[in-house]
Amino acid sequence: MVLEVQPVRLVSLAPNITEILYALGAGTRVVGVTTYCNYPPEVTGTRRVGDFSNPSLERIVTLEPDLVFLTSHEQGPLLSKLEGLGLRAFVVYPQTIAELQGMIGEIGALIGCEDEAETLAAEIGGLWKGAAEERRPRVFLEITEDPLMTVGDDSFVGEMIRLAGGENIAHDLPRRYAVISPERVIAADPEVIIVAHPGASRETVGQRLGWGRIEAVRSGRVYDDIDPDLIMRAGPRVVQGVAALRACISEAR
Repeated sequence: MVLEVQPVRLVSLAPNITEILYALGAGTRVVGVTTYCNYPPEVTGTRRVGDFSNPSLERIVTLEPDLVFLTSHEQGPLLSKLEGLGLRAFVVYPQTIAELQGMIGEIGALIGCEDEAETLAAEIGGLWKGAAEERRPRVFLEITEDPLMTVGDDSFVGEMIRLAGGENIAHDLPRRYAVISPERVIAADPEVIIVAHPGASRETVGQRLGWGRIEAVRSGRVYDDIDPDLIMRAGPRVVQGVAALRACISEAR
């Protein structure tokens, strides 16, 4: 996308994009966000245009944005509607760390924050320098309990596990995010379990049928205190997310 004039009024329809815009120093230009956009704290008073899956086109139009950012996941159908209303929209959906870096560069170029984008992308790229070469403990990362779901190796979160020094027990999942059976988790005997959602806890995981035999449960390495947004959002806080995962995984070495 090439814009003749630098956009001043920005609308973000995804929490990770909102975080990126603020990280690039463009927070004061963000005039609309979704109800899920909760970081940084400065975004609290920004106009809400609806939730992530069903934003209000009427509210977006009322804000008279120069550029609307959205993600292709779930929001794909919105693109044609926005363009049909005469609005400029830009779609991003990074699935790897490298794609996140590229996305930050693209957003920076669109809004005139190239230098800030280069700095942020370089900081994220530095994650590879800290990648562990030691033994990789077996890790199970749970994103929902019912159904029980986890991440595959080719997902953004799967890459974070590798960067943090772990071996994903579900590395061969056919999809990036998929259901996994409790029996498979028990058989894989993870040394570390990360609960990346608010629906379960260290205590409830240990109470599941058969899970008391798992090494992570027996050794007290079930972690439920990492902010899920640090793990599940492909944004600037991925650096903190990898650091939090690394701190947990290193306990199993």
